[in-house]
Amino acid sequence: MSYCLEPSCQRPENPPQSNFCRNCGGRLRLRDRYLGIKPIGQGGFGRTFQAIDKDKPSEPTCVIKQFFPQMEGTTATQKAAELFTQEAVALEQLNHPHIPKLLAYFITPDRRQYLVQEFIDGQNLKEELSQEGIFSPAKIQELLVTLLPMLTYIHQLGFIHRDIKPENIIRRSQDGKLYLVDFGAAKITRANNPPQAGTTIGTPEFMAPEQGRGGAFESSDLYSLGVTCIHLLTGISPFNLFDDDQMLWVWRDFLAQPIEPQLGRVLDKLIQYKPVDRYLSAKDAIGDLFTQSTPTTPEISISTPLTPTPTIISQTWECSSTIIWHSKPINAIASNRKYLISGDDGGTVAVWNLTMPQQPIATYSTNNSVYTVAASPNHSQIASGDKNRKIQLRRVESIGNSCQELHADFSNLDSHSGYVYCLQFSPDGATLASGGADRRIRLWNADTGKIIYTLDGHQETVTAIEFMPNGKILVSAGADRTIRFWDVAQKQLLKTIEAHDEKIHALAVSQDGQLIVSGSSDRTVRVRQLGNGSNYTLSGHQEGVLSVAISPDSKTIASGAIDGTVKLWDVSSQQLITTIQAHQTAVKSIVFQPLDRTLITASWDRTIKIWHPG
Repeated sequence: MSYCLEPSCQRPENPPQSNFCRNCGGRLRLRDRYLGIKPIGQGGFGRTFQAIDKDKPSEPTCVIKQFFPQMEGTTATQKAAELFTQEAVALEQLNHPHIPKLLAYFITPDRRQYLVQEFIDGQNLKEELSQEGIFSPAKIQELLVTLLPMLTYIHQLGFIHRDIKPENIIRRSQDGKLYLVDFGAAKITRANNPPQAGTTIGTPEFMAPEQGRGGAFESSDLYSLGVTCIHLLTGISPFNLFDDDQMLWVWRDFLAQPIEPQLGRVLDKLIQYKPVDRYLSAKDAIGDLFTQSTPTTPEISISTPLTPTPTIISQTWECSSTIIWHSKPINAIASNRKYLISGDDGGTVAVWNLTMPQQPIATYSTNNSVYTVAASPNHSQIASGDKNRKIQLRRVESIGNSCQELHADFSNLDSHSGYVYCLQFSPDGATLASGGADRRIRLWNADTGKIIYTLDGHQETVTAIEFMPNGKILVSAGADRTIRFWDVAQKQLLKTIEAHDEKIHALAVSQDGQLIVSGSSDRTVRVRQLGNGSNYTLSGHQEGVLSVAISPDSKTIASGAIDGTVKLWDVSSQQLITTIQAHQTAVKSIVFQPLDRTLITASWDRTIKIWHPG
């Protein structure tokens, strides 16, 4: 069946192959491409249809959202029209594996607004609750593990969803993946500015108290997520889970089964009445979710080796140790032949000697979330970049195998006009390269801290940079899905490659300069072999790839994903070696030690793990 989208049509059903409505004569295909096949929802200001894209051979299913106000010309209608456009703007910028993709947005000659997006075949959590009953604590944990990293991504781009509730979370039928939908209420904000009073938006049962007053913080989304969780745990309306007389949540009184104390503490903090009493960020909540107890002194625990899933090439990798020291989610690690450097979301940078990893041999604080760290090849300097647009470049004075102190000789370089996402020293240690949200790459003199040159070319955030082994070529990757090659001496762009279908998060260059590996939100790892000019794709991750690394002998590639998995790949056969559930959430950074096959991973679960092949 095809379905007429003309609002005034009284008999919209049509035969499958019709091009024009047999009742009203209207054209059935939007833009001669998108054909509605059945209605799936209607509200006060819009209708939603399941549709097919007739412009593609496979005719994939999609969703058409039609702005369709019941009354024209009212203030509410004008606001709804703004929100409809706002949803398209948000979806265009949000590129995440758990958010439906925007396929098109347009206004027809009769001034009707349409939005076309990816179709998620499944049921929302309200329907799941109704059909299957209350959620177990394990299912709530799964929900938090999926949505908290997603909210981290959304908030880092400056958006607040403002309408998180069970109806807006869909579980896809084919694989059980959770998707966050309906960004019509999403609001762009700036992290450094308080929200201004405005229109109250959200669903009363689930929205944060401040939203009722027309304001919203990032923590407002966390509140709504927490309330969603306690509703799914109990099956009770959130209105009935709060004692107005005592001004306390009483959700535990309605639990059907016990809940782990740590999960309960996380939920309690998510639903605090005052924003200041909640988690400041989703990553803070992730860290607490996976920390059974925060150690008061640095410690190291020995993990039981994880059993890998069946693989094409039989090989096991074992976790020899787990470092539990950081109190916030870890965003980055870097290594040279002597030290491992780690940086976390609380602004702490730690220097480790991996022969004695019981505690860091030096630390310093940046007071801002650290997104990237780098270690110079000559062991004399380390660098960190943070969300406050600053780079800290510090000298390391060493005696034997210890680091005596850190001198902030060149700290707080005025680097970028946006977040600093990537840093890399040149092979000779003389130059530091940085990239950030301002789409620029800057080259610095590592001895003086003075800027040498700025490279412009990326259309979106620069997310990763690597020097080729000869130091003459710089390779960069970005959210614009491209990899670019730069001549450092001539300070010019040499080549641009359209490398992935979605945002590139990670980049690695082999020690022999023959391999360039990239990882992306499109869940693939792309490998370019410069020696013979061949390219190939490694597929198998179920979530976006955030980190990649190449072993010193160029025989093995490691890739880490949002879901905490690490995959090891054989370069010569292009086959998967093994899959490890390495962490409980996103593997944000991964490195091989320069002189051996020791693999080190770092995660938002606050741990660093050291791996060796069995």
